[in-house]
Amino acid sequence: HLLTMRMGIKGEADDDYGVYWELYNSGNWIKETIESQLLNDPGEKMRYNTFQTHLLSAIITKATQQSTLDFAREVLFKSMKIDIDSWEQDPQGYYFGGNSMHFTPREIAVLGYLYLNNGRLSDMQILPIDWIELSLSPSTNKEHPNEWGAWKNYNYAYLWWLGQINEYDLFMGYGYGGQFVVVFPSINLIVVSTAKHQISPETSTVQEWAIFDIIAKYVLPSIND
Repeated sequence: HLLTMRMGIKGEADDDYGVYWELYNSGNWIKETIESQLLNDPGEKMRYNTFQTHLLSAIITKATQQSTLDFAREVLFKSMKIDIDSWEQDPQGYYFGGNSMHFTPREIAVLGYLYLNNGRLSDMQILPIDWIELSLSPSTNKEHPNEWGAWKNYNYAYLWWLGQINEYDLFMGYGYGGQFVVVFPSINLIVVSTAKHQISPETSTVQEWAIFDIIAKYVLPSIND
């Protein structure tokens, strides 16, 4: 349920990010997230809440007996020939599973390419093909509008967003304000964007829609020119 945002707790869209800051300022992110009131039975409905992915970071730490950063470096980053520049930790020292991971645009593009190429980089199978297929399969029964600017028919998989821009199917790593890696498999295209993130939800929407608009009006049409 954590991979598909179906834990059942309040989502950030339910109260204009109020729940995000409530958990962030709580002093114990994991405890407060686990003890959050359930609005739905687990698995019943998707409600996006960043701290569900933070629980995944804590689970990785407990299961591997090493920090999420060390695990990621050992299992992923070394083979991908990338590294993380900085990563926020919670008050108990767990790395923030939800955000605040600082990559360069080129580094995050490598992640997009890893999934575009079915988990394979430089003749090395880093992730199983079955996992790639499963993690990019629609998994939600959400109740949301079916478009967000130029991004249409969107859905959620395992921490990846799905949908279309223009006629092209996509999967996307989606960050607040426009920190995006957007992958269009049918045309082997990866688009990475970064943007100012210390902004209001209203400004975040404006920035995100502007980036999708640029992709729809300029980037994708240029592929056929």
